Amino acid sequence: EEITEVILSSENISLQKGETKQIRATVLPLNASQEVTWVSGNESVVRVKDGLLTAVSSGTTTVAAVAKNGMIDKMRVSVQYSPIDYEIGSNVMLYMYSDTLRVSLTKYDGYYLTRVWMANPGNQIHKIGGLSLNTVPSMIGSAASAYDLNNKIVVAINGSGFHNYTFDNDPQYNGTAIGNLVITEGQILRNNIGYEEHQWAKYYYYIINQYGELKIAGNRSSEESHNNIINNIGAVNTFAFYPVYFADNEQWAIWNTGTARRQGFCQIDGNNYAIVTSSMNGTLPMMNNIFINLGCKTAVNTDGGGSTSLLFKNRGQAFPGNVVIGGVRAVADTLFFTEG
Repeated sequence: EEITEVILSSENISLQKGETKQIRATVLPLNASQEVTWVSGNESVVRVKDGLLTAVSSGTTTVAAVAKNGMIDKMRVSVQYSPIDYEIGSNVMLYMYSDTLRVSLTKYDGYYLTRVWMANPGNQIHKIGGLSLNTVPSMIGSAASAYDLNNKIVVAINGSGFHNYTFDNDPQYNGTAIGNLVITEGQILRNNIGYEEHQWAKYYYYIINQYGELKIAGNRSSEESHNNIINNIGAVNTFAFYPVYFADNEQWAIWNTGTARRQGFCQIDGNNYAIVTSSMNGTLPMMNNIFINLGCKTAVNTDGGGSTSLLFKNRGQAFPGNVVIGGVRAVADTLFFTEG
């Protein structure tokens, strides 16, 4: 029988270093030869023999099964990076952990550093909101039932900037996230192409994709950009503000050197992330240097000033938990991390 398809028993998995996992390949039709050749995209990350995966070192690669006629199926395999723990000292304000989430809050001169390690970021990074304003504590409280947050560790910050009619004279989008595309938890809440009347059309999107990766998209008003965000980047959640500090280790221009309360978010590797929140008025170049020193590969700026919010909640703790900074001003959306 002519081979028509190869199907792997898993699509995307995460392993710990040294862990093994057996994968099956089914060749269709079933009466065709079931013989396949197994291939690892990077044997320094994952080795494969007869479908048995062995996690070698931290990273992400693909594993493929190739049938006799060249038909192929691929899967993504991630080997977890170890947690980057806090520096021990009296300035450590908070430490919460579980098998799937580790969180620490450390106070330094002029800023707070929040380290977040997640076992499976694609399932542990979430967003609330996008089309109406509310405070971060209120948003987290409203999501408690849907995400079972009463029994989980939670870290939450404000995300996008928002339209304010008195500031940008834009009644169509007033009280919503800036930008023409709003995606929350995989649902497209707004997708307006070409609307450039407001001043925010030229800025960029920060994307969290299905793997929990932090990505940057192009100009927010073009159809090409929107299609790329949805179809290629695989956006699960979008956030909109500026500037991008750097993306995939490439430095972007920082044109604003003014002082204000600042907050930013970065991805260090496949499992480690960081939030930097200034404890006093800070500058964008200062924030940029902190993210560089943390070893971040992509770092972005979230809405600061009075919008800045940083919230922690432990298991069983009453809402809103510990609001370290802000949480008073209503914002467009909330980015939060929780246990898997």
